[in-house]
Amino acid sequence: PISPINSCWCLLLDELLSYSQATPQAFLSGIMLLSELLPMPLPLQSPRTHSASEISAIVQFRNLWAAHILPLSSSLSSLLEMLIPSMCLSLQQILRRVCAQLSDLAPSLAMMITRMVASKILAHVDSEDEGGKE
Repeated sequence: PISPINSCWCLLLDELLSYSQATPQAFLSGIMLLSELLPMPLPLQSPRTHSASEISAIVQFRNLWAAHILPLSSSLSSLLEMLIPSMCLSLQQILRRVCAQLSDLAPSLAMMITRMVASKILAHVDSEDEGGKE
C-alpha cells in the first residue's frame, strides 16, 4: 500500500499549501480551493436517511482525508497562523469554514487548530498589555 505521505493527494495538498503561502495574492484563492476540496462537516444534510454502508463509506472517506492531512500539519499550521490575524472579511469567512472542516475530520486536527487560535489570542492580549503599560 502507498503511504499517505507519498500519495498524490498528499502531494497535491502540499503544493496547495505552499502556493497559498507564496504571495498575498494567493491567500484567498488558495484557502478557497482548500475549502472546496475538504469534505463538509458532519452531519451531512440530506432529505433521506443514509444506509449503514453509506455511513461507513463516509466515515472511511473522512478518515482517509485526515490521514492525508496529518503529515502536512506543520505546513497547514504555518498557513493558518499566517492568515488568522487577517482583517480581510472574505478571508476570515473562508478561514472560519476551513477551520471547521478540518476540526471535524479528526480530534488531532481540532486540537492543533484550537491551540493555534488560543496562542494567537494570548499573544495579542499580551501585546496589548505591554502596549498599555508604557
